[in-house]
Amino acid sequence: MATSSTITAVGTTLAYGHKQFFTTVDAQYVSTSVSGVGVSLDALVVTPLIGLNIGDSGWRIVVGGQYQDYQRQLKGQLGDIRFSATQTSSRWSTMVGMQKEFTDNWEASLMAQSGNTREGFTFMLGKRF
Repeated sequence: MATSSTITAVGTTLAYGHKQFFTTVDAQYVSTSVSGVGVSLDALVVTPLIGLNIGDSGWRIVVGGQYQDYQRQLKGQLGDIRFSATQTSSRWSTMVGMQKEFTDNWEASLMAQSGNTREGFTFMLGKRF
């Protein structure tokens, strides 16, 4: 079976800082469809955050939320049985986190997220070159 895919995506990040406070708003939209297998996804994700730099310690704390609006569809046929499944998201989740800059090149962050249908933790260790 031959398939072809179409993916369209756009995103942006806006950021502002003043003294020890900062804020960011990150937004992405993606639309994907795979013909021949009946799969499609449309998603909008917006993440507004506000944070505080704690003195010269290298620590930052962040609070905010994440809006997810997506719909995923899967359609197909197995023998004589046709099927269709749709998955959607809950809209908002709360986010809290912290970040520590160890040197000019190394940093780590931990973010917790909680919503009606999703919960998770993200840990990141980064090195800038």
